[in-house]
Amino acid sequence: MGICDAECNFNYVSIGSYGSQSDSNVFMWSQIGLALENDDVLWPSPENLPNSDIEFGYFLVGDAAFPLNPHFLKPYPGRMLPPDKQHFNDRLGTARNTIERTFGILANRFRILRGEIQAHPKNAELIVQACVTLHNYIKKTADSETPLANPDSHLDTLDSNPSILRGRSRRNVLEIRDTYNDYLYSHRV
Repeated sequence: MGICDAECNFNYVSIGSYGSQSDSNVFMWSQIGLALENDDVLWPSPENLPNSDIEFGYFLVGDAAFPLNPHFLKPYPGRMLPPDKQHFNDRLGTARNTIERTFGILANRFRILRGEIQAHPKNAELIVQACVTLHNYIKKTADSETPLANPDSHLDTLDSNPSILRGRSRRNVLEIRDTYNDYLYSHRV
């Protein structure tokens, strides 16, 4: 499980969960998931969205399997959505593809990650941690002479599963998503 920025640098990784666990379950019990649930993440101050006076906070982007949260946006559920909600889901999907690309670059750069790592689980965790650290180092220090890795495939995404807001005002969270939806649709971002 990982979180990255727009330049495909990892900001957070959770390593060591069993492969049979769902991403949403891994996230829920990860340090960042627990911190989000307890409002323990220090976010930058909200800023106005470009070309508007709408103040909006920072957030993570996930697919339908993740919990909706004031700092975690996910797509509107269902098919045959109104044009504004479909536009929002399309733009959110584009943003979500960044983590898929980041994992693709990582796996292409460090081919040991393309299959089961033949090592003791603790050593496998250290190998993955080293690969992620080296990935970020290479991304930040690369010059024109550095060979680049390009992802040639994307990782599979999870099927849509309903999730439950725990201890949060669902209405407030839905309003946050709707505000961002209205902005994206009215500005055709």
